[in-house]
Amino acid sequence: MSSSVSTLEYSVNGGEWATLGTRIVTFGGSNGDLRLRGKSYVGTSGSTISFDNATKVACSGDIRTLLDYENYKAITSSGDFAGLFQSCTQLTSAPNLPATELAEGCYYEMFRGCTSLTQAPELPATALAENCYESMFFRCTSLAQAPELPATNLAPTCYSNMFSGCSNLNYIKMMATDISASYCLYNWVNGVSSTGTFVKNSAATWDRTGTSGIPLDWTIQTASE
Repeated sequence: MSSSVSTLEYSVNGGEWATLGTRIVTFGGSNGDLRLRGKSYVGTSGSTISFDNATKVACSGDIRTLLDYENYKAITSSGDFAGLFQSCTQLTSAPNLPATELAEGCYYEMFRGCTSLTQAPELPATALAENCYESMFFRCTSLAQAPELPATNLAPTCYSNMFSGCSNLNYIKMMATDISASYCLYNWVNGVSSTGTFVKNSAATWDRTGTSGIPLDWTIQTASE
């Protein structure tokens, strides 16, 4: 980790738990898997995880166990995981992000520059906050399909630059009916594939012009449900 995170602990190959701090941990292959857990409602507080070689890394599990591993299912809002996997080119899969109520800036730049990430985690949140997804998948060039973002009311800058630079992205389903929040869609699909499919809410009254940012050569469909 780029900086020490209070209460964050690790275990390798099912061994004893120990404080992580900024120490280098050897895992993978015959060493066994790495597990992390925490007991802090501030999450990882902007600290970034990095790996020393080109070996691919698959991440799984509920991100909320870094907030409170003993009672994580009761947590409805996320902590601060801004920049957690930023520039982690080895990351192939992401942890689960099941929170339905988000905190300000909680996932800001979380996967920015994760060029090996081919599938984004589901994003079930319906109560968004300012900057919550800003630049979350910025330049994730292997990502072809965006996760369904089900919130109907957007918050200021919530999707700003979210998929900017995702050059292979060609499918988005976004259920927002109110996109009036300031800069909520600023450059959010800038630099995606030149052709693709965009699915919107049947109750949405906005079109592709103005602030929606939908590329001109993309096909727009209406969700059946």
